[in-house]
Amino acid sequence: MINRRNSASTLANARVGDCMHTGILSCASDATLAEVAEIMSANRVHAVAVTDHGHSRPVGIVSDLDVVAAVATGTDPGALQVAATQPVAVSADESLVRASQL
Repeated sequence: MINRRNSASTLANARVGDCMHTGILSCASDATLAEVAEIMSANRVHAVAVTDHGHSRPVGIVSDLDVVAAVATGTDPGALQVAATQPVAVSADESLVRASQL
């Protein structure tokens, strides 16, 4: 039996850093959806950061659902065109509760 009281208190104390690895997977803003899908498949992830032309900071996030939705339209937009913009970043020291609120 799962002790829900202990799991809830453990979750309340968990930090983002407890659940993540360092670094991010990214693609250039002009990457094709095929390139984005290849990165996701090769790394077994569901999202990739889209970086600016200097490849230094994320300017959007492309999820697997974004790729599927774009393919379903029959168009061939680039990564930035399907990306959710305004990515939210949190510190590894931030609580999971706070990160989920953001």
